[in-house]
Amino acid sequence: MSTYKTVFDEEGASKLLAELLNESDIKTKRLKGGEGSCAFSFAFDNQKLVLRVNSNGVEGYEKDKFAYDNFSSSHLPIPKVIKIGVKEDGLAYVITEEASGITLDKLSKDEYIELAPKLVAVLDAINGVRLAGSGYGSWDKNGNAGYSTWQGYLKACITQEPIVDTPKFYNQGLHDLTAQKASSLFKYCPEERVLVHGDFGLDNTLCEGVNISSVIDWEGSLYGDRLRDIAWIDFWRNDDTVSKIYLKEHENDKDLLLNFKERLECYKLLIGLSALWFFAFSNQEKSYAYAQELIEKLLN
Repeated sequence: MSTYKTVFDEEGASKLLAELLNESDIKTKRLKGGEGSCAFSFAFDNQKLVLRVNSNGVEGYEKDKFAYDNFSSSHLPIPKVIKIGVKEDGLAYVITEEASGITLDKLSKDEYIELAPKLVAVLDAINGVRLAGSGYGSWDKNGNAGYSTWQGYLKACITQEPIVDTPKFYNQGLHDLTAQKASSLFKYCPEERVLVHGDFGLDNTLCEGVNISSVIDWEGSLYGDRLRDIAWIDFWRNDDTVSKIYLKEHENDKDLLLNFKERLECYKLLIGLSALWFFAFSNQEKSYAYAQELIEKLLN
């Protein structure tokens, strides 16, 4: 069990909603949450809404609000943020519209392949957002990021915080080899600055039929190279369905596809490196083993 994920139940969710919405009879249903948040669906004032809570900070929820306020469109549907805040005990919360549809991780392989071109179209919409903020890498609630270059951000990804009480399953040798290989590929990565979702395509993207109905959870969003999202999808699905379609859809844009293979490999390795650190930090041995398996395939 993750030591990072917030522990919160339906009773606690109902009590919190009663306080926030001044309504004493709200029934909640637990949803699949992310690595840190607990999520609950509920109905209020003829609306289908979602409450998410976590004990690790409000910053991700603030980015959801910024994304809705600044990026949402008919081509990029993002749930509206209704209410956001932090309790005195440090519990962060957000109430949003409930996204319609099902997450892509529930699709069969054939269904996913059929939907993949729509995924590429939504990625193009994300990458085409006009940016108002500054910098590269992860951006804050005001839309500003902390690195002056994409290369600077990539180099920072190699240096990670020490883990207190490192678990026995942590493989320092694999960590070092992955970091070394990724670093050798930085020279192929361009100083592109577009919007990147950062956690796109599986449980944070929803569909209805063959259409994308919502893109949620913007906590990991970045400014940088658009291929970072393609790498994320291919890494965690352990296939190249989307990257192949992306290549086909953009085959005439030679500048965009310059060093495509090397950039994709670099970002996959960095994604895997971050996963190794996080799963060790949160003591998730099974997830760590899966990430290690994916990285070893890249290194072989």
